Amino acid sequence: MDDLLNSSSQPDPETMESLGPALSYTLGTLMILTAIVTILGNLLVIIIILRSPKIQTITSGFLLNLAISDLSTGILLLPFAAAVQFHQGWIYSSEWCGTLGFVYLVVGIVSTWTLASLSMERFIAVNQPLKYHQMLTKSRVWITIFLNWAFAVFMASLPYMSGSNYAYLPTYGFCLPDFFENGVVSIVILTAGICLPFVIMCLAYISIGRVACTQARRKVIECNEDHCVYVSPKNKDYRAAKILAALAGVFAICWLPFTFLCSWDTSGQRRVPPLLTSVAFWFTLLSSAINPWLYSILNRTFRAAMRQLVTQAVHKLPLLRNHFRVGPEAAAASAAQGGGNASLEMTECRDTQGKWNRRSASQKEKEKEDRHTDERTTHSSSMSKKQLHDKEDQDKRQPSQHITAVQATIEAGQKAEV
Repeated sequence: MDDLLNSSSQPDPETMESLGPALSYTLGTLMILTAIVTILGNLLVIIIILRSPKIQTITSGFLLNLAISDLSTGILLLPFAAAVQFHQGWIYSSEWCGTLGFVYLVVGIVSTWTLASLSMERFIAVNQPLKYHQMLTKSRVWITIFLNWAFAVFMASLPYMSGSNYAYLPTYGFCLPDFFENGVVSIVILTAGICLPFVIMCLAYISIGRVACTQARRKVIECNEDHCVYVSPKNKDYRAAKILAALAGVFAICWLPFTFLCSWDTSGQRRVPPLLTSVAFWFTLLSSAINPWLYSILNRTFRAAMRQLVTQAVHKLPLLRNHFRVGPEAAAASAAQGGGNASLEMTECRDTQGKWNRRSASQKEKEKEDRHTDERTTHSSSMSKKQLHDKEDQDKRQPSQHITAVQATIEAGQKAEV
């Protein structure tokens, strides 16, 4: 194993020289661009699925799993595959070769079987719509996803179990199961990991197409208040099936050439031009970049959620700029960097803080005056009530005093007469 890696760490005379530095650098550049598109697209899909309740359906569970496996391809595989092309040979350790080969098989098999699971989900939705929610629950979807990963790990472990291990194959420019050392294991992996899910996808979409054609010939009556018309039935399940069929078509274009060339190498025919094998291997990685953009473009719900997400991000940018411009942390960072802008921003921060302090002081004074006003009002109110009460008592006493004075006057007059 180490001898193979050491011998292939330099440009291979049969493969890399025939590719040439120009083609190797071109392919490496394409892989770097593919990695960028893969990471951005799948991250966007993951964020949209997690943040949009309208998209969180049974289908979105499989799409989320597909996006995670494709994102792993963009982060873990494409950068190293590009580095191999730039260096025209393997430059890492044998342990890392086995790790990357293992990851390549796991994420590839997970992607293919996830697409097969999506095709079966659409098959049930179209052929058994009344039993759909009974047959496909969230728990069953997550169990299916777990089984896909477990099966992929088992298939990727077969080279270790058989003793053939992983090796750097210069014709493909990456670490893969050694097709030449153990052809049986390679055939099993290609059949169970790629060919079988592809057959399942084909059968499912053929059945969906037949049902769609049968129902398209049927006419149903739709009436309103004025008249009735014959129309062909339309169902969102068929639109979703078309999108997933497009994904299956991308899978076929990207994976079948690689599968055919690997089978050809396993049979002992080693006359395939290295340019074809290298491009076929890159196509398997390219599918991870195409998948998220494909169903994001074709799915109207995804497009609406994407526009909403981008709009929210654009609206948040001015707020972020204002926050970082007047925030104390940004002012401190700007002051550390030096320059007139930093001093200006620090001055703005101090002015802003002074304004807030003055505003707080004025607010406190106003609150204090309000409290005094309330106290005076309460005191005056209480005083008014007391004065009113005294006046009432005085008014009550005045008639009695007047009567007493009149009586005294009468008595005085009577005495004078006497």
